[in-house]
Amino acid sequence: MDEAFEVVTDIADISRLNEQLAKQLRATLQYEESREITYPAGHHTGTVYFEARAGTSVRAWSPHVAPDKRLNLVLRAEPGSTKRIEIAVQLNFPAGTYNRRTAGAFVKDGRGDIFVAHRGKLTKGNAGLPKDKVFREFAASTVEVADNGKISRVILIAGLKAPDLAARLWAFAEEAREVATRLSEARHGDGQSQSTGGAPSGGIVVGRPGGSGGASGADAGGQQAASTAERLLMPRGYFRVFW
Repeated sequence: MDEAFEVVTDIADISRLNEQLAKQLRATLQYEESREITYPAGHHTGTVYFEARAGTSVRAWSPHVAPDKRLNLVLRAEPGSTKRIEIAVQLNFPAGTYNRRTAGAFVKDGRGDIFVAHRGKLTKGNAGLPKDKVFREFAASTVEVADNGKISRVILIAGLKAPDLAARLWAFAEEAREVATRLSEARHGDGQSQSTGGAPSGGIVVGRPGGSGGASGADAGGQQAASTAERLLMPRGYFRVFW
């Protein structure tokens, strides 16, 4: 493994961390509406929290608790509209019994810092996309983690206490949609370009020691490269691509 990363597997801890995540998002997304949310299997009406009262493509989030999972639907939509909202990405966590079927994960590093992560489960329409190709698209922020007796790969999104958590989460959601479209087109033979293995443009780039897209030792400026966890905790302007 790259560093001492471990998935949080205790259901009570997951519930507590999901509440912290909700508190963070509610601080940014303060305007509440009841809206219809659509997805390939159907649609439902739920509570949606918007970042602003008006606008187009406004960041929004809809939480929901089901018997087997805690859902966080990451959205962009127009407040006050009657149009159905499409889900950009789901960041769901297990409830009841721990399992790896949900896309979201809370990850702890060796110092006890908690990170929000994604398991690379993306879909386009009703079809799931190959996780190995998803991880390749997010290679710079993918790490291996201890996961209840197994080793899993996850995409680190942001520190749970990061002041720009919402910005990083929506940047990931937008990039995930682009990746899903690109991989789906490539699978059906109508994609215009293939992945180069690096992070797609416009995304959060996190170098990991010794890994693809990461720098080990010193960077080009002669400064010691920070760890993956340190990069995620630093301001957004710090990030740059290491080739």
